[in-house]
Amino acid sequence: MDPTASALSATPPTLGTRTLPERKAHRYAPGAIVAGSYQLSELVGQEGPKSVWRAKNRTLDLEVTLHLVSRELDDDADGSIGRMRRQARVAANLVHPGILQVLDFGVTEHGDALLVLESLAGETLHDAMLRKGPQGSTRAAQIVLPVAEALSFAHARNMAHGDVTAENL
Repeated sequence: MDPTASALSATPPTLGTRTLPERKAHRYAPGAIVAGSYQLSELVGQEGPKSVWRAKNRTLDLEVTLHLVSRELDDDADGSIGRMRRQARVAANLVHPGILQVLDFGVTEHGDALLVLESLAGETLHDAMLRKGPQGSTRAAQIVLPVAEALSFAHARNMAHGDVTAENL
């Protein structure tokens, strides 16, 4: 993440000689209960208004991944919630072994958008590349071909991922 946009910066970030507006930190912490059902366990990532958490659905005793979009940090919160709701509806119907299943969508007690996805064990492609170093062409094909197949499946149903990175694979 760009340090000039850090939500946790101790001093207001600067861009050249201009001071950027100070951003508030995300309101959630490990152990918090959101939307009455999900207990946050670990912050996985954070960028701009979005934070990604490992969590537990307390009703079903199920590990999940939560995407929270902070209303306070989002310049177009109402528009973002509407877009996210539409995307969640389409994505919930994408049943494919290479695509995480959307389990729920809602709005938290604070008015923040909440997207609930199945949780996977393991490491990201980014972490594997850092740990193992460069891989050969055979291994690269073993990684890329199933991703391309899953993206093709989604595209055929008018859904685009929009953020395919090694951190998201």
